[in-house]
Amino acid sequence: MAKDMVELPEWHLFVVMATYGGWLLVLLTTMFWQWSGMASLGMLYLLGIAPFLMLFIALKTARQPQLSVYHRWIFRASALYLPIVGGGLLLALLR
Repeated sequence: MAKDMVELPEWHLFVVMATYGGWLLVLLTTMFWQWSGMASLGMLYLLGIAPFLMLFIALKTARQPQLSVYHRWIFRASALYLPIVGGGLLLALLR
């Protein structure tokens, strides 16, 4: 990316990693620890704010998939977020 003078998608990468890392923390919290207020705030972010951020990132990076491998992976991760979360919620509701 440095050779081609392509702008590094810093905040996009941060949001994508924080979102998927948040899901990992929620999973580990439910498996090994007790639920807390902090976990509830994390779920509020993951279900209320993150879908809009990931949709924005997917739309913004969809226009420039040929820039770099990073842009392509950020687009894939952000575009898959809504189907993954929507499918998980649907499965949880159908139980």
